[in-house]
Amino acid sequence: MKAFIGTNYLSVPYAFSQSGIIAGLILLLIIASLTSHCCQLIVKCKYYALDILLWKFDARHLKSSDNMDQQRLELESQLQRQLSYGDIGMIAFGRIGQGVVNFCVFLTQFGYCIGYSIFVGNTLLSFFPVVPQCVLLHVANNTQLNTSLSLKHIMGIPSNQFNRLPNHSISWNCTNVFNKSGTLIPPSVTETPKGTKKTVISHLSNHNATFPVTTSISPSISTDIITSSSHLLLPRVSFVKMAPNLYILILLQLPILILFSFVRNMRVLGIISICANASIVLGWGAIMIFLFIKFSFSDELKLISSEASIFFGLLASAFEGIGTIIPIESSMDGNRHNFPKFLNGAILIVSFILLVLGLFGYLRFGSHVNQLINLSLIHSGLGAHLLNACLIVAVICTYPLMIYPVLQMIENFVFVQETITDNETMSTNLLDSFEEDYPLPVTKPIPSSVPSWKRHGVRISVITSTIGFGILFQHHFAYLTAILGSIGGTLLLFILPCIFELSLWWKKLSVKVIIKNVFIALFGLLGSCLSLYSILRKMSRS
Repeated sequence: MKAFIGTNYLSVPYAFSQSGIIAGLILLLIIASLTSHCCQLIVKCKYYALDILLWKFDARHLKSSDNMDQQRLELESQLQRQLSYGDIGMIAFGRIGQGVVNFCVFLTQFGYCIGYSIFVGNTLLSFFPVVPQCVLLHVANNTQLNTSLSLKHIMGIPSNQFNRLPNHSISWNCTNVFNKSGTLIPPSVTETPKGTKKTVISHLSNHNATFPVTTSISPSISTDIITSSSHLLLPRVSFVKMAPNLYILILLQLPILILFSFVRNMRVLGIISICANASIVLGWGAIMIFLFIKFSFSDELKLISSEASIFFGLLASAFEGIGTIIPIESSMDGNRHNFPKFLNGAILIVSFILLVLGLFGYLRFGSHVNQLINLSLIHSGLGAHLLNACLIVAVICTYPLMIYPVLQMIENFVFVQETITDNETMSTNLLDSFEEDYPLPVTKPIPSSVPSWKRHGVRISVITSTIGFGILFQHHFAYLTAILGSIGGTLLLFILPCIFELSLWWKKLSVKVIIKNVFIALFGLLGSCLSLYSILRKMSRS
């Protein structure tokens, strides 16, 4: 189950805000069902490829020595452990098939690391308080009026937005009084894309003219109840974070991520993975608790939205463990027959988590839900800081595991000039018999002659590039996630398994299976194109 749960699930409530309730539920059911089916199909393709290789082995050793049966069993056992998604692509479509798989794996892994840096930066931002920047006051005809009104009533902020502001953090002292008559046009609320600044705008009007009235203020810590001895109108209040720029908070991660990148021992990474798993579980549990505390339905809910295609990309990315299906199945030596049950159970649980968090997150916050649900729930207090700290630890500990295969690919590309050819094998000579037709390319280890500083330089460059892209997309976590899901996730999850099966087992497939595979592949292609179009259009507008 951990293979499918990272941080992308935090964007599912935002996905529901783009699709609406009904469209989101339908798409969630369809995508979860197809995910389960296509994951099983990937494993099927592995055994189709395995049968092809064994058939080739049998054909070439039909009249060989009697010990071929033992060698065949050893070969089968070895391939069951070592065949990868890229190898399946190689057997199905040659170098092109393997290249497409490796590109998608690289894109999604590298992209998720960019998303992690954005997440940590935005979550660090939540540790800083929100304070008012300016207040505009007005007094009508110098008349006295004793009133005690709640701040949200005077400002006209909807309750669901006002409750998201920190308690006891908004106050001022009037230092000047103006003697001008006028009326207050009801204020409107605007919100920046990153969701960290709230602005309430209004105007004073007199004889169809607008008069902005200003006064200096002195912010202080007080209560959210105003008591005044005069007409008190608040045409404009701006709330700003007392924090450094977001790109600085993203850059703060760089040193620790670089240190993690120097770790090449998988046992050490395994210990880090345990910390990540524990933090993710604790963080998800805390989010669910805070979500249902003081739960209320938003006034701004939609059943179906015109941006439903964005939901497709976000959810395809939420099932982010597609690249681990083959390794997990291969590791279940002696228990592989139970893999389908475990897989279906894991996807069912993950789908339930996405459904509960996504649906109820949207029902509570409506169209104002943040791209990261944890930033919509709470902003201050010990509980908020513990939750966000837990999520940050989870992401920081997951980062080295996610970037590890990317670093391996780049180091092999930079430092290894040759791959294994016809005269070299994976680990034994069992593959010599069919390497000419299916040259499974296992790269050589990086030569010891390569200085450590060069390898470290490459790793530092890769880590720095993820931070750089994180700064570039700092306000677009959900959109970046949806792009990765639309391109890499959709190809790995829906399109490639179907066309690989058609290529590997075409003559033995029934017409129904062929039609089914074509339909799923076209569904993935259509969903990918529509999602990409909607995302890029939204990003260009924002």
